[in-house]
Amino acid sequence: MAFTPDVVSHATPVMGANGDISWNHTCAAGANKLVIQIGAGAGAGAVDRRNVASVTYNGVSCSQIGEVDDGNFEHGELWQLNNPPTGSSFAIVVTMVGTGGINDQTVAGAVSFFDADPVVGAPSTNTTTSTNPVVIVADTLVGDFVIALAVSDSGNLATLTQNGTLLWEDEDYGSGDSDANAQSKIAIGKNTVCSWICSSSQRWCAIGVAIRPLGWNIPRERSRSAFNPAYDAVDEGRFNELDVRNW
Repeated sequence: MAFTPDVVSHATPVMGANGDISWNHTCAAGANKLVIQIGAGAGAGAVDRRNVASVTYNGVSCSQIGEVDDGNFEHGELWQLNNPPTGSSFAIVVTMVGTGGINDQTVAGAVSFFDADPVVGAPSTNTTTSTNPVVIVADTLVGDFVIALAVSDSGNLATLTQNGTLLWEDEDYGSGDSDANAQSKIAIGKNTVCSWICSSSQRWCAIGVAIRPLGWNIPRERSRSAFNPAYDAVDEGRFNELDVRNW
């Protein structure tokens, strides 16, 4: 089976003293990776209330890929599970480190994949205050499926619009206080730019990572072959970037 996304799921946003969030996701038969995106907002100084303690899928523990925090209110994390249970709808359960803020906000979504490699690229992060959230995912190769999440303190008069393919979003969740947007892009080389437009200047944080095809680092024959007349410039680009990549 070819390297491709399976299905996207999206949780109902949670607001209140307990920011834990859960929803169901079904990995189709043959899917071999699940990637979870989590955005959280909590008051200044309440870092524990916006940090994730654990993520499980059908009770199986997931591992963190990376996280980013704006130092004020917004926070984003990416988690993954290799070889997840398949064929039925199972619960993804996100447990936060701390609780207690009546205005704390948590949002989340997930994407499963076929023929994804167990190893992902190194995550990239960015945070500042502006109208143009952006994260440059440096560790990408041709054909990687790049996932990026932005979380913004946009308020109820601002929106986030992505420059890639929308995976899921929550606009003005938590009494209109925050926006979260997850997007994807297919990498055409290194330094994949994932950006958003915010309709007003706000604090934001963003994180992105490359999901790679199974066996991307296994050596293969480099020369052209009469049995592969479709060998083209895209393949040539892959070899020029990383001779041992196996697409």
